[in-house]
Amino acid sequence: MLDFREEPVMEKIQTWNESLGKEVEAFTSAHSDATVLLFSSYEAFDTLLDNAEQNGLKAQDRKRHGGDIWVDHIHPTSKVHDNIARRVAAFLDDIQSSPANVCDQ
Repeated sequence: MLDFREEPVMEKIQTWNESLGKEVEAFTSAHSDATVLLFSSYEAFDTLLDNAEQNGLKAQDRKRHGGDIWVDHIHPTSKVHDNIARRVAAFLDDIQSSPANVCDQ
């Protein structure tokens, strides 16, 4: 079972996130007409796993294949996909529209 909170995995996640942040900054600087959004799936999964039962999942399934959370060693279940999708939707709902972000039709 992949545990993303273990040291070797955390190092890779941190390295990826740092690189992604730099690339987002570079892209944003080069494309001032673009709206660039960054959603943390790490934070979403971390919160979900820390509060499994509050999210309708079995806490004992956090490190188990074939339960409420993981289909296999790395792929989340449909229940987890639904939860993450709701978090993405809430993230997008929280973004306030401004004249620069609204397209005239």
